[in-house]
Amino acid sequence: MVAAIDELMKGPAPHPKVIVFPVLQYTSARRAVSGVPMSAVAVDLISEPLQKSIFAPVVEACRRHDCYVATSTQEKVPQMPGTFFHTGFVMGPQGLVLRSPKSQAQSAPEVAYLRDIARDYERIFGAGSVLPVVDTPIGRLACYVEGEAEVLEVSRLVASKGAEVILHTSMESDEIPWQALKQAIG
Repeated sequence: MVAAIDELMKGPAPHPKVIVFPVLQYTSARRAVSGVPMSAVAVDLISEPLQKSIFAPVVEACRRHDCYVATSTQEKVPQMPGTFFHTGFVMGPQGLVLRSPKSQAQSAPEVAYLRDIARDYERIFGAGSVLPVVDTPIGRLACYVEGEAEVLEVSRLVASKGAEVILHTSMESDEIPWQALKQAIG
């Protein structure tokens, strides 16, 4: 990821302020078929600062190039033992800027849907923590993962929260006409 960011920034100006990578750059989208359990790969985005984790080189690249990077990971949440999320997140020059677990689109069998535990999640993380929006110098960002783009209510919700840019981490394929879907949402 760092090599890709550095390569993008070698090009002529203006340089990108946001780079969106496919899903699961750190744990692989093929984890489920390999038999590796979620508990073996899920990371803690909340308790461990990104600057001191496996994400540190990307955070440093964000700092060096004054940009933001979005991707997703399989996440464990200490406040909810045994619960795993497929979480879209945004890193920036200051570290973790936004984390947004999948709320309702289809995912791996071990992944919790926020739609099923929204009250508990908001009790722990506060009102508005489901599908959050964050202010950055480049605008108000939201992030969602894969099939969340197919759930139009997700786009409406983040728009109602003031999102100006929705970052969509996915592994786009020919199964869904992603470009048409994104144009319809915009």
